[in-house]
Amino acid sequence: MKKLNSIICLFIIAMAVLFYKNMNLYFNVKITPAKITKAPIQGKWQVYEYIKIADSDLSDDDIKNMIGNKAIFSLDSVNFNKEVCKRPNFKVKVVDSNEYFTNDLKVKPSKLGISQDKVKIITISSNNIFFDEYIQINDDCILKVYDGVVLFLRKEGKVSNSKSNEEMSEKRRDTVKDDASLNNGLLLGLREKSENGYKYRTLFISDNEEGFSIKEMDNLLVPRKNGFLMLEVNNIEDNGITRDAIFAGPYNKDVNNIVKFSQNPISSNINYKILFVGNEYMSLENEELKLNPKFGGQYGINTYLSVVPLDNIYGDGIAFSKIIRNNPNDILQDNAEKFLKRAGKDKSEIDKNVLETNWGIIRENGKWTLRGKVSNEYFDVGISTPRMITSYDQLSIPFKTIKNKFPDAIDAYTSPNKRFLVVLTKNNLMVMPIENGDSIGKVKININLKGDEASVMSQWAMGSYVDEWAKMFRNK
Repeated sequence: MKKLNSIICLFIIAMAVLFYKNMNLYFNVKITPAKITKAPIQGKWQVYEYIKIADSDLSDDDIKNMIGNKAIFSLDSVNFNKEVCKRPNFKVKVVDSNEYFTNDLKVKPSKLGISQDKVKIITISSNNIFFDEYIQINDDCILKVYDGVVLFLRKEGKVSNSKSNEEMSEKRRDTVKDDASLNNGLLLGLREKSENGYKYRTLFISDNEEGFSIKEMDNLLVPRKNGFLMLEVNNIEDNGITRDAIFAGPYNKDVNNIVKFSQNPISSNINYKILFVGNEYMSLENEELKLNPKFGGQYGINTYLSVVPLDNIYGDGIAFSKIIRNNPNDILQDNAEKFLKRAGKDKSEIDKNVLETNWGIIRENGKWTLRGKVSNEYFDVGISTPRMITSYDQLSIPFKTIKNKFPDAIDAYTSPNKRFLVVLTKNNLMVMPIENGDSIGKVKININLKGDEASVMSQWAMGSYVDEWAKMFRNK
């Protein structure tokens, strides 16, 4: 009897396994991956409205002439204002409207007539190189930020009351100015030369009803659309070479400031020096190191610049022409040739392919400046750094005026609300109010800087986000 029961049990188990296998096979055959058949904002869109939210290199006529321009989106290409992206890759993020517009664009969404709690950020790239970004408000309206101007695009074929739109546009343009009343806070990243490599820290300088305050933390705290990123630089030994390596990952203020790094430095001989950090990109000075087998120690064999996405900090540098797309001439090569001519060198030393990725961003005279490298020397690029890289970067008081009052000033920042000024000298950081919009008040805060600290990051918070950003810093 026991033997019969055992046979029956084995038979049942075998049948169950066979049934499960066939059932699984059946469902596997039926399930196929979903095929993407159209772009997230497929079709033709037309600019019907604009609002200027910051200083722009575009004239008023240039901006008005944008009305009627078309953007065309498909899986094969994206086309806007004679700029084309072939074989685009679309990435969609749903973000909090208030947080995105206030932090990234420095304007309240309500001032743009946007009432939605959430919006979609559609990032377009090709071969892992950023091309453009659009904000989708709903199925019929998208926005594009273009050199300090917000362009409103409507899907082709949609009809609306043009008179009503015109009246609404004027109302929006007037009310955007009201954001000057919001409190502001500056997230300032600093780089300090240390015994081994460099150290970095972040200051948060803010104004409120009680006056000015400064908070501090080690490393670089970077605000992004989906939270805060932490950049930490450690001096490590790798195959006998000592160098600075960058670690990056999401910041969690509730876990004793511990960061779980999602990007780790690959094994290499590159020493990384951070020059600039923005919301999406980072500029580096990279030094190739080599061991000296005969005398010991190490030495540098090559130094070059690069700009890389924060999502892929150890990837290839981005080509200059992929970021600076609004200049008809080859501005980088043109300035490199002029630099070599002044230096008495031949322009044949230029390797265009190398030059295209050998560029970076540095802080100079109160602004972020584009810089290239040729013949092992640096040269300035004669155009403004795009807002898409640096976000807000304006001085409401000219740097020359600041230098007249503080002759030792090497850097300065003025808040978007034009209420306070931050000045850096070689040894000190000072904070003071701005009176009547253009007059420098008395110094309210004056702290010592550590040996030759230089700015590598400047990010501004507005309104309620000043308090939210301040909470990222643990009390010491």
